[in-house]
Amino acid sequence: MLRLSSSLVFLSLAPAVQAHDTQIFDVSEGEDWCSVINTVAVPGDIVRLGPGDYPGPCLIDRTPPEEQDEYTMVMSLNMDKPARIVYDGESDSLVQVLGEQIMLLSLVFEDLPEDVPAVEVLGQREIWVRYSRFENLDGTALRVSAPVEGLHLVDNVFDLVGKAFELELGQGQGETHLDLGDNLILEAAVAAEVQGDWRGWIRDNVALDVGQGFLVGEGAHSEDL
Repeated sequence: MLRLSSSLVFLSLAPAVQAHDTQIFDVSEGEDWCSVINTVAVPGDIVRLGPGDYPGPCLIDRTPPEEQDEYTMVMSLNMDKPARIVYDGESDSLVQVLGEQIMLLSLVFEDLPEDVPAVEVLGQREIWVRYSRFENLDGTALRVSAPVEGLHLVDNVFDLVGKAFELELGQGQGETHLDLGDNLILEAAVAAEVQGDWRGWIRDNVALDVGQGFLVGEGAHSEDL
């Protein structure tokens, strides 16, 4: 594992924002990538995965101090050879995300059984999944299991999936702010299912060869669609 540093300096007449010296951790295939994210790196650091396979399951649980603006980023080091997050054949999850200001960027998720989502979001604030590819999934690519104040699923590709996106929270569980946009869904049984208390946008997605399109329920704020 290679560790780099990127110093950030904040100059302002306003009350000081806590300066965070962002660390960049380059992880290679065979290393414990999940431990690097959760125990070596701190919230606001960047973890870059080199080409290869990285086995789950992994719970990414990161929340920065309230006064810190940086995002924790988990991303591929080489965009031409993105890291593959792979199933161990036994667990009931692959990647779970919990916390605030977290980004998953340019990763590949593939070959999962019906009852295992590729990414399950367990709640909180400002979570991004972007530039990633989900393929050959019998079940759901991305599932939301708890409210999120700012969930951004944008610029991804879904190919041969059961369901690209699922948000099914009961009334009273809390509101999710959603941006589901600019995704390419090549083949899916269901493009997306959105139910419960939510507001936001489902915009500019392209769905080809899907059994059912975007199933949008009457959430408390669905008029903001």
